[in-house]
Amino acid sequence: MIFSECPAVARAEAALQDQSRGDAPSMNPSRSIDTTPPPMPLTPYFLASASLVLIATAVGCSFSDTVEDKLGYAPEIRSTYTETAEVDKMSSRILDWTKLTGTTTEGQAAVSPCYESEKDKEEYYVVRHRWSVYDLTEGSYGEGMENLRKELPKNGWKITRDGQVESISRQPQIVAKHTRSNHTIVIEWLWKQKDPDDELIYVTVDSRCMKVPEGEEV
Repeated sequence: MIFSECPAVARAEAALQDQSRGDAPSMNPSRSIDTTPPPMPLTPYFLASASLVLIATAVGCSFSDTVEDKLGYAPEIRSTYTETAEVDKMSSRILDWTKLTGTTTEGQAAVSPCYESEKDKEEYYVVRHRWSVYDLTEGSYGEGMENLRKELPKNGWKITRDGQVESISRQPQIVAKHTRSNHTIVIEWLWKQKDPDDELIYVTVDSRCMKVPEGEEV
């Protein structure tokens, strides 16, 4: 019984294994063996084993190693090409909703490991796109954030956080989740910069954990 993913239980289990060396009954080959199953003795090792089960349950450790149990949902089987294209489209729509005109950072959505699954990205993955808009030629950052507050709920996004980040700069932040696809976005207005030219809106779009279709190379 190994609970390698549960630190508290792993420590208790290690101590139990040390203790068990003194609990195991010795075998005397000179005596005949009774094949009748004896009742389970309430030895310290038995009681400690039962305690491990209780500890595992109390701290939320699972006896199952399935990806579904770790994530809390069954990952959709979807091509990485399809998902990266979808996240790129989401980023474009978010920029449109800001109604800002300026410079945007280059780069497209990319495949990353789904760390929660504890599997390689060749098997389970997430798609992430980080970008920003700056050097505005039309509109203001404050207007862009306000436009997003109006447009996101209209387009299937539920805003789960809208406030200032707990940091020295206290920059405004909007966090939202799509009610159908479960994509998430984090939008921050990096304001009050020493150099006004460094002001920008920074966006991160993330997919859920997905499963790579059989035969597809990542």
